[in-house]
This record gives sequence, structure tokens and C-alpha cells, in this order.
Amino acid sequence: MIKRYRSYWEERTKRPLLPVQKEVFSRKGLLDPLKNVIILSPTSSGKSLIVEYFILHTLSQGKKVVYLSPFKSILLEKRKEFCEWMGLLNIDVKFSIHEESSDDNEIFKGNYDVLLTVYEKFGYFLQKKGHFLGNIGLIVFDEFTIIEDQKRGPYIDILLSYIKKANKKILITSSFFHSPEKLATYLNAELIISNKRTTPLRIGYFDSGVFYWKTEEGLEGEEVIIKDFSHGEDDFLILLETLWMRHDTSIVFFPTRMQARHVLSYMEGRLPPLYENNVDIPDLPHTLFSEKLSSYILKGLGYHSRDLTYPERRYIEELAYNGKIRLLFATTTLAFGVNLPFRNVVFPGNFPVSKGVLNNMIGRAARGNMFEYGRAIFFTKGDIKVKDEETVLPVKFKDPYEEYTFFLRRITFDIHDKELYLVYDGKKETEDIYAFLRANGLIKADEQGVFPTLLGKMLATSGIDISSFLQLIQILQHEKYDKWEELVYHFTGIDILFHFYLDPVSRGDYFSWWPALQEIINVSLPIGHYTNKDFNRFRKTLIIRDFVRGEELYSIEKKYKITAGILLEFVDKFVWVL
Repeated sequence: MIKRYRSYWEERTKRPLLPVQKEVFSRKGLLDPLKNVIILSPTSSGKSLIVEYFILHTLSQGKKVVYLSPFKSILLEKRKEFCEWMGLLNIDVKFSIHEESSDDNEIFKGNYDVLLTVYEKFGYFLQKKGHFLGNIGLIVFDEFTIIEDQKRGPYIDILLSYIKKANKKILITSSFFHSPEKLATYLNAELIISNKRTTPLRIGYFDSGVFYWKTEEGLEGEEVIIKDFSHGEDDFLILLETLWMRHDTSIVFFPTRMQARHVLSYMEGRLPPLYENNVDIPDLPHTLFSEKLSSYILKGLGYHSRDLTYPERRYIEELAYNGKIRLLFATTTLAFGVNLPFRNVVFPGNFPVSKGVLNNMIGRAARGNMFEYGRAIFFTKGDIKVKDEETVLPVKFKDPYEEYTFFLRRITFDIHDKELYLVYDGKKETEDIYAFLRANGLIKADEQGVFPTLLGKMLATSGIDISSFLQLIQILQHEKYDKWEELVYHFTGIDILFHFYLDPVSRGDYFSWWPALQEIINVSLPIGHYTNKDFNRFRKTLIIRDFVRGEELYSIEKKYKITAGILLEFVDKFVWVL
């Protein structure tokens, strides 16, 4: 390591090394530029220092580094952290996400040492510049548990196979995910697994006022949280109220946004104000949530999910950093989130998620060495007991790979071991897929093998569904639309393209939207002849129309019963068609 990095590194490693750090730093050959590395350990176990170690070594060899994460919140935290210490070493850090792209021109020119970006934006850079990987010596895949996500996982798989084919060094850091041994074999990577956390974590269930817990080291015990507890309909709310009164900061996870908002509303009505004066809210977009935000904050409550706008989520995270929130109601979007100062994570009973996501949610507790220990509390109403030492958590796991073989269902054009790993609709055999893609000009073949065409590369790196794209081409060739809204309406009916869930509304709402719909598309039948699926298409079409016309978010939210964050995500999915 060159001199200006060595002194910094020696200062950073004066403190005692954590178990996973000792394991990594004692192994030989991990820094070899052709040796891929996978490191799995719990959240807050010391992986960040390991990443710094690999980054500094790569930079000392005159190579660039790309740091990838699935979530903007993590990247924003890393940007602050990296810029603080890397700036002292004159390391040029560039940052790029959809909302902040001012560095993109310099990034395309290669004027950076370390690039921070999300997976999909990195794919964009690869698509726009063929030799983008040129002088990159290390690509870090952080929070790799996202590979289990059925929507984003295949796209990340694309990037992984592309980088592997380019012989670039890959460092994967994550908590645990399914079949890491198979991934290590596929990448010819060194696999390091550690189960040690920096802060002890008590995991268990709450019943009749008592928290029954175990630790990962095998210790177990009981903690009375509510004395003289008596069962009632509001048991869960009483638990949350007690934690709030004890200043026991907690993230409360829910399977759905609707459940999280519902309990948030209840708690806002039950709790007294925490602060005497009104809270100054920054200049946030005018949305249904921002209208209620001050009343939540006055009581030390917060909410975090994908249905908030990006500025709203950042503001909630800032409040949490500063200790202004005692109860944060969230969905699984916060499972991979930033280091927020909460002692507990609380779950309302059964939680149908993958084991990897659950590990990440549990890992939100007691991060950053701020607490003596953390708690992961699963709420029960006395109907779930610990039957034996192996049964601690009342949780239903779902295996994201039970329907297909690991790394064989890839939406990509990579050719590996003379086999085409691409699934068109989940049913076709390899040869059928090959013929289909070739007939539609997405791949080509010569004596050296099979390769994607320019169009094929564009679809793969953009994450656009192949069948949806081909349907669009067919429609444009054979159908004629007088208004662009008719094309939008047609596409909202193609589930494979535009399967986007919106919270249900009453049938009466659709009746009120009917005149506006008749203005833009040909609805030939009386309103009573249409199904709920038809009405959902009408709603999506009107939302797109009003957004494109420039109507305010708040107005669209109120009119169509949709939250701003979901609205923006919904519109973003449709941008490529428009």
C-alpha cells in the first residue's frame, strides 16, 4: 500500500479488530486482482473496515473502484463517510443516482477514483459507454441479499455475470443469503462467513408483559417490560406505548404500508406531545404525508416506506439520526437501510419474508455501538410458545429459490459453458429461447459463439422486459391510436409489462372518474359492464395523464387515492414507453 494510504490505515487499525476483520486480514491471496471474495456476516459486524482495506489496496495499484448498493439511503450515508476520510487522502469520490446526476459527465470521462452508485445506474453507465470497465480494478457489491428480490435480483445477476466475463475483481459484502456456496463456486470466489456481531442481540418474543429472549451465543433470559400485564385488544399498542415511555427507541416493521400507516395513526392519537413547540418542516414536496408530518414529529413518531417521496425519506432519516424519533414505523424497505440509532426492532407476529431479509431487519437493532445490547421483539398474543431450543421466532420463511435453480433463471444474454441462460416467460426451453431471440434480432451467432445485438444489449442493460418491448413494437406496427392516452391504456392491461399494485379504492371513486375517462379513450360499453381489473386500468391511465400534464402531486394523491412515493415509482416504470 502506498505511503499516503499506509499511515491512514495504521491509524484505522489501532483499535482491536473484530472477528470477521481478523479472519479476512489473516487470509492470504484475497488481494489478488483475479481473486473474487464473498464476505457474509451480520450487520454492524465490521465489514466497512474490510471494504476500506480492499479499496485502498486497489487505489494503490493505480486502479479505480466502483461501490454498488441497492439503496440510495445507504449510498448517501457512504458518500458522507467516504468523503470525510478519502478527502484527507486526496481521493476523488464521485456519486450518481437518478435524483443526483451532476457528476455523470465527469464519470463518463473517467475523472474519479471511487464511484458510488446503485446497481441499475451502473448498468446505465455500462450501456452508454462500451469500455466503461476499462481501468476499474474492484467492484463492490454491497447488501447483496437483494439478489433474493424477485424483481431486482435478475438485473443484479446480469451485472454480476457481465463483470465476471470481463475478469474484474468482485467483492461481495452482505448479511446472509440463500446458497452462498453456489455463488462462490460460480464466481470462483473465496467465501468467508462469520456470525459475530459487535453489539449483543437478544432475539425472542413478547408475551403477557415479558420478553423471552435468546442470543446468538446461546444465552437466554426473561425481561419484564410491562408489570401487571393483562391481555386486551390493544396489547400490541400498549407494548409500543411502553417502549415509547421508556425512551426505548424502536423500529416497528410491518408487512404492508397500509398496516404501518394504520398503527402510526393510532399511536399518534394515543401519545402525548413530546415537544412543546411546533416543529419546523423543511421545504418538502406538498403531499398528503408532509401535511401530517409535523403532528407525528411532535410525538416522536416517524414513518419510512417506498410510498414517501425521496426528500421525505431523507428528512425522516435525518430526524432519526438526531434522536427526534422514538418509534419509527416501517416496511421491509428499511431492512437494508442506513445506520439509525434504534435499540429495538419490533415485529407484529408472523412476518412472511425470506431469511436474508429477516436477518437484515433484525440487524437494524443496536447498530453503531451505541447500546449495551439490542432487542428483536416478536409480538404474540400467547398463542406461540417456544416448544424447544430450535424454535425461537414465530416467523414464516419463504424460499425465493424454490421455483427455480440458482443462477439459471437469468434475464440476460450471457453465454456460459455454451449454454444460454435466459428465460423468456419462465417456461420455454433453452433452444426455444435461442430461436425466439435470434428471430427477433436480439442475438446473433458466428463461429466464435452467440452474442447479443445492439438492441439486445440495450434491453438487457436497461432492465426492459423483452416480451413487453416486442409487444410494443407489434402494437405500433399494427394499431393506430388517435391519442397517446389510448396507448397508455392499452399497456396498463399487459400484466407482464405493467404489473404494479395500487391500494384498492371504492367502486364509487371510479364512477366519479368516468367522465374524465370518456374524454381520452373510447369506452364503448356502459360503466356497469366493466370489471374491477378494467377500473384499475382506467385509474392508472388517468394518473399517467394528469402527471404528464403537470398536475401537482398533492392533487393527484387526493383525487386517485395514491401516495406520492408510489405515484412517482409508478410513473417511472412507464417512462420508457412514453
